[in-house]
Amino acid sequence: MANLIAPPPLGPELASGKWKVHVRDLHGNITEENVSGKQVWSMQNRRVIVDFNRKGQPIKDSGGLLGSWLGSFSYDFNSLPINYTDWRKVPHYRKEMAWQVIQENENENGGNMNHATAI
Repeated sequence: MANLIAPPPLGPELASGKWKVHVRDLHGNITEENVSGKQVWSMQNRRVIVDFNRKGQPIKDSGGLLGSWLGSFSYDFNSLPINYTDWRKVPHYRKEMAWQVIQENENENGGNMNHATAI
C-alpha cells in the first residue's frame, strides 16, 4: 500500500534544486542552463526567460524557478514576516517593500526574470 502522507519524491532533474531554463545574455544569445532560485539573485547581465500560458500563469521549469526565486523572500522576515496566514492580511507597505526589492534586483542586474510570449 502506498504511503499517502509522504509527498512523491522529486524527479532526478529537480533533486539538485535547479530548474532547466533558457537564459538570455546581453547580446541576445540564449542558452539552456540549470539554475536555482538563489542563483537568480546573483546573475549579472543575464535574464531567465519565463514561459506563461494564455492565462498569464507561469509554466514549465521557468515557472517553477520563478516560484522558487520569489519564495526566497521567506528567508527575509523583515520584508515578509511569516506570522500572516492570509496574504490579504499582510499590510500594504510590506507588499510594497517586497515589490521594491524585486524591482531593485531587476534594475541592478539588468533584469533576471523576463516574460516570454504566452504559449
